[in-house]
Amino acid sequence: MLGSSVAVLAPSLLPGWALCSVLDGSSDRWRKALLAPALGLLLMYGVSGTLVLADVWSPLSLGLFLLFFNVVAYRVVHQRHEVLTKRTRWQLLEAAMHGELSEETDSTSLSKEAEIQL
Repeated sequence: MLGSSVAVLAPSLLPGWALCSVLDGSSDRWRKALLAPALGLLLMYGVSGTLVLADVWSPLSLGLFLLFFNVVAYRVVHQRHEVLTKRTRWQLLEAAMHGELSEETDSTSLSKEAEIQL
């Protein structure tokens, strides 16, 4: 029972984490950890259902698609989002309120949440 749960959840955790970070960029690790298994299973079952509807389902094709989604998820999770740009007045106010703004630096970079909102 435990082994089958691990076998189903293991290939779906990383895609779920990546999907959670794309859908909710401002979430912390705890919220991502709680949401990743559900989103991963939703993605995995969605891929399996799409393969059934396309009439190409087999254990090999499902495994290849899950491998593909895990590779894409790994790239999404480990991608750096560093964009150097001039902040708007509203973003400067938010950065000052959160303590992210320092007077010494001239070039400020957007936070991940602000970049997703652009």
